[in-house]
Amino acid sequence: MPLTPIAHWLLARATDIGRFSQAALFTAPTGLDRDSLAGTVQTVLDHHDLLRARLRRTGSPRDAAVEVLPVGSVTAAELLHRVPVDETEGARFQSIADTALRSATARLDPDSGVMVQVVWFESTADRPDRGRLLFVIHHLAVDGVSWRILVPDLAAAWAAVSTGTPPTLPPVGTSMRRWAHALTDTAPDRANELPLWLGILDGPDPRLGSRPLDPTLDTDATARDITIGLPAETTRALLTTVPDAFHGAVDDALLTALALAVSTFRRRRGHPADNTLIGLEGHGRDNTLIPGADLSRTVGWFTTIHPVRLDLTGIDLGDALTGGPAAGTALKTVKEQLRTIPDHGAGYGQLRYLDPHTADRLRDLPQPQIIFNYLGRFTTGETVEATADMNSGEANSGWIPLDSEQLAPNAGSPLPSASVVSINAAAVGPAGDQQLKSTWTFAAGVLTAGEVTELAELWTQALTALTTHTHTPHAGGLTPPTSTSSPSTNTPSTPSKPTTPPSPTSGPSPHSKPDSSTTPNSPTPSTPTPSNSSSPSTAPSTPTDSTPPQTHSYTATPTSAPPSPTPPTAPPPKSSPTTPNCPSPTTTSPPKTPTTAPPPPTNSSPPTAPPASTSPTPH
Repeated sequence: MPLTPIAHWLLARATDIGRFSQAALFTAPTGLDRDSLAGTVQTVLDHHDLLRARLRRTGSPRDAAVEVLPVGSVTAAELLHRVPVDETEGARFQSIADTALRSATARLDPDSGVMVQVVWFESTADRPDRGRLLFVIHHLAVDGVSWRILVPDLAAAWAAVSTGTPPTLPPVGTSMRRWAHALTDTAPDRANELPLWLGILDGPDPRLGSRPLDPTLDTDATARDITIGLPAETTRALLTTVPDAFHGAVDDALLTALALAVSTFRRRRGHPADNTLIGLEGHGRDNTLIPGADLSRTVGWFTTIHPVRLDLTGIDLGDALTGGPAAGTALKTVKEQLRTIPDHGAGYGQLRYLDPHTADRLRDLPQPQIIFNYLGRFTTGETVEATADMNSGEANSGWIPLDSEQLAPNAGSPLPSASVVSINAAAVGPAGDQQLKSTWTFAAGVLTAGEVTELAELWTQALTALTTHTHTPHAGGLTPPTSTSSPSTNTPSTPSKPTTPPSPTSGPSPHSKPDSSTTPNSPTPSTPTPSNSSSPSTAPSTPTDSTPPQTHSYTATPTSAPPSPTPPTAPPPKSSPTTPNCPSPTTTSPPKTPTTAPPPPTNSSPPTAPPASTSPTPH
């Protein structure tokens, strides 16, 4: 099958991509042994094509393709590794897990069809659980949303295998093969969008740091990050009050605040500050792109990245940052600019990578220095209950995703950084009391930790100003409707609580009313999110005043797949800092050395660790 735009994006960055992965850590079910674990994993391998895929590279990266190997050709027993442990928490276990993660990541080999590795940390202590299970999957085969499919499938397969019942999983709708062919076939139909993308990229974008990115110096291995959080009260307003008042999406406010922050940051340094070029990640699972498509049960990497230019010309930055009328003007302006992007930006990747007549023209233009990904909402406290439902009410039946924020699958990777700054944001915490937390991964040779902290604090200040403005008289209101859709984020809606066997539902369009979904990336009973990536994701809010996205003539013929309930949510998986969405299990690259950031502003909570991931990133 042909590569998708995001796979081309990865291969354009480097040829050594073997370690680019996501990882997730789970509780092991009671009664687990090697045979039953192998049977469970084999069921899932045989069911989802991309877990048996092989990357075929001949000639230039543009000629690369993916081959799906026959069912049964990848043997689960060969992917399993057992590591005895006498404890499953604490610093000692963390050290053992880090070592096992590095080894598992090194064993991945997409060119040879090795997309998955499983490590069983078998508990040798006298305890009811059987330890922990670490799954490491190459990013070409998984994204944040995929983990929401895989976790319930693993639980359902285990429930059958452990009782001697033949496992049966819900069917897959549209295959990745059909989707990839459809994107390639319809790419020429996007030619009328070329002037839009040329205009967005071919404009001013003053240097953020001391120098441009250098692919030999700025890599995942040398990247650093800081994490900051907003108070729950401010977060609640951003998720509900602000989008309701402006009839928009959560992303509208997040990106408006980012444009205000970057403009202020540049103005302080004497640079032009009228507009900001940003790379926006999306989950890429927009069924409307291919009529008849159903991706609710498809495992693979669907993330999209497209550029947006946010122009704040004429807006008083000082007034906006204090919650004055300029804040509302800025939000309405950005909202309307985002609505000019058709189909959530999917056409950019098609023209940039899949259409030879347009690829070269877009390739030679400057790329955004900032990549932004809103993963959505991750509700904690529901994991045990949701997993118990999937396991006939037994909460000790395992497969509960754990907060694995310390896992850094891509740390130390030589993969060149995709941007100067990569921002992954998500609302995490118990329902009604969530905090917006954002991780800012940056090229340490281009920006200092102090500069990134300043930028992050300006963003939190701008977000707080937008919530303040919303409570003033006459704030909000409708803006002129446009003929295009709202921006996409890596947050497809979360399926409802699963029954048997659980599987995520396609959920509402990523463009329906403000983000009200409970959990996201890319993106399960606490589905993991790839570390530092784009991660799994929650469903983005959708503005009600935007018109439906355009569609194209290609028709996919999906296999019949019954609607499936949404699996419980989990922290985003861990993935690479520069990966687009990957909503996120832990994305693999050598561990990064986090930089201690100066104390955040008073309106933000102190730096904390990012939510455990499942990166998915472009994520």
